[in-house]
Amino acid sequence: MNISTDAQVDHYEVRSAVPVIDTHNSLYLQAKLLVDAISSRFVCAPEVVPSKVAASDRFGGVTVYHYGSMDAWAFQLAFRPGVIFVFHNVTNARYLWKWSPLVALRAVAANIQLSLLPKNLPWFAVSEFNAEVLRRKGFRDVKVVPCVVPEPRPASKSGHPSLLFVGRIAPNKNLLQLLESYVRLASGWSGIPPTLTIVGTRKRRCRYGVAFERRLAQVQKSYPVIWRNSPLSYSALQSLYATAWLYVSASLHEGFAVPVMEAIAAGTPALYLPSGGTESVLHATGCVSTAAMFCEEVRKHLTDSHLRDELLAHQRIHAQFLSPSRVSETLCSALQSYGASLSPTQFANCDVSKS
Repeated sequence: MNISTDAQVDHYEVRSAVPVIDTHNSLYLQAKLLVDAISSRFVCAPEVVPSKVAASDRFGGVTVYHYGSMDAWAFQLAFRPGVIFVFHNVTNARYLWKWSPLVALRAVAANIQLSLLPKNLPWFAVSEFNAEVLRRKGFRDVKVVPCVVPEPRPASKSGHPSLLFVGRIAPNKNLLQLLESYVRLASGWSGIPPTLTIVGTRKRRCRYGVAFERRLAQVQKSYPVIWRNSPLSYSALQSLYATAWLYVSASLHEGFAVPVMEAIAAGTPALYLPSGGTESVLHATGCVSTAAMFCEEVRKHLTDSHLRDELLAHQRIHAQFLSPSRVSETLCSALQSYGASLSPTQFANCDVSKS
């Protein structure tokens, strides 16, 4: 596909917007990656803007707005021409009530907000699981555009069996269950137990975070568990993905599960509990149906390299569609389908008729 731009263009054609500008926020990072993926095909704004700005300025092109939680500016954006919402899902409040009632109420508010948005609003859902959530709420214009998984950096596996989890220390991530599964594995291991590395931050005054730290301290007295609770550079994170033997997740709710896909891209197969979006993207490859079975499945895969290779090969069949080039094709096609209906000037300077 070739895109030509007029030298007199004085505005950007496509931009991204998010509720919060934070270099460690997953929506912000994905917004940047999506813009980078299509920057060779469309004129793109280099910076991601806050939803407050996107709701009130005079931008004349397409705004791709990433939605994943309650946002007061979402209503205004929903009625602006040229805005497409990207749905990253909203954590189910039932996982949050026990540990953080205020966060649970915010999740409830987000679901109410979703129900009140206009049903003709165009959506990109990052997984078929998310798309079904939107369709059940009555939205009629839903296309699946997956998250972007950056190209991996190859590295050699660690010399000793190793497990990895990446994600927030939050109730829906189910880290307490992951620790219990690991203790069962490590207590029955012959020799030095596998290393478990957990990468993720916790919020201050979070009761789940307190419970996690308390249990982690107990486990670390007997077994090699490493908690990386400071933000890592992406190159350092990619190295962890590549050197681990197995990625493990006990998460209960995911709209997509980017870390799982990043691990697979880096050559590390993943085992995970049912969470919605993860098995939707991977067609359930690597999904362990119950927590009771999880420990044994991890044990089998750590002790059998052929099982790990077979699992990785099957998961890569599905993960191949998440590379920047493949997502770019999907996203550009979806954007072009809105070229005539969103705004008459959006693609006036882009020739998208050639391929």
